[in-house]
Parts: sequence; structure tokens; C-alpha cells
Amino acid sequence: MVWAAISLFSVCLMITLQGYIKAKNYVNTLADQVHPMVQTLFPNGDGVFQDDKAPVHTAHIVQDWFSEHGDELSHLSWPPRSPKYYSTFVVYIGEERA
Repeated sequence: MVWAAISLFSVCLMITLQGYIKAKNYVNTLADQVHPMVQTLFPNGDGVFQDDKAPVHTAHIVQDWFSEHGDELSHLSWPPRSPKYYSTFVVYIGEERA
């Protein structure tokens, strides 16, 4: 799984997770990786975090984490596997355009 932040104001880190992700690991990644990034990019609490309704995203421990941090970012759950709602973008790494 790869996470990336999309912002008009900066280039964001991509976070790569290997293997099957359990709810506890997901919360740890939110706390250790995503939360600091959101605080840096959106210090006014106007960031939005989007995920689908995969089982790991709907676990109680995950929903509790988002409830505890609701004043720092908005959490939007999108329908699973709904291409209508997924952001589509291309990432160019190390390529210069003339």
C-alpha cells in the first residue's frame, strides 16, 4: 500500500506499507507517520484524510483514533472500490520536462 498526500501548497512524502495491515499497525502508522505530516502541512486543522471502507479502516480502534484527532483533520470515508471518488494523478519522479 502507498499513501501520498495531495496538496496545492507542497510536495508531500509517500509512505509505503508492506504486507497485510492490521488495525493496530494502521493506527501506529497514522500516529507515527500521517499525523506529523498533517500537522506540518495543515497547522490550522484544515487537512482532509480520505480512505475507503476497507475492514482495517472501519475497525473501532481506527475510528477512535480519528475521533480523538477530529479537531486536527477531517476524516472522509469513501465507498469501497468506487472509481468515481478516487483521486487520479500521475507522479513523475526524477523526470525533467523541457
